[in-house]
Amino acid sequence: MTALKYEVFVIPAIAQSSGILNLPNGDPMVWSPISTTLIHGEHDAVLVDPPFTTDTTRAVLAWVEKTGRNLTGVYITHGHGDHWLGAPVLLERFLDAMVRATAGTKAHMAALGTPESPGSFCRRRRHSPGRVRVATVGARAR
Repeated sequence: MTALKYEVFVIPAIAQSSGILNLPNGDPMVWSPISTTLIHGEHDAVLVDPPFTTDTTRAVLAWVEKTGRNLTGVYITHGHGDHWLGAPVLLERFLDAMVRATAGTKAHMAALGTPESPGSFCRRRRHSPGRVRVATVGARAR
């Protein structure tokens, strides 16, 4: 039996390139750094909290592919978009991977994915134009 191991991929702060929101000194606002964890055995892996921009998710995808592991699952710890919006990009490559989340997380994801939501990434993606793909993620509640 192979022991499980983990690796962490940290995405540096991402500038919000809209030009609309700036800090008091005029610098652009940034998203906080994001960490994504890969838990793996000898052959398979589960990714925890994929990032939210297409570019950063592609970087994570390349990192996963470099390990030679088969991604069998994606686990979403909570419903904030920066922890799950990249999942569809991963699922395009790993077609059989299962997305999992608790029932509460799944409900939060659904609420944030609507344009009416105050915290909606559908509306907020204007702060990162062309960098966030908003798509439905069919997470299984666990």
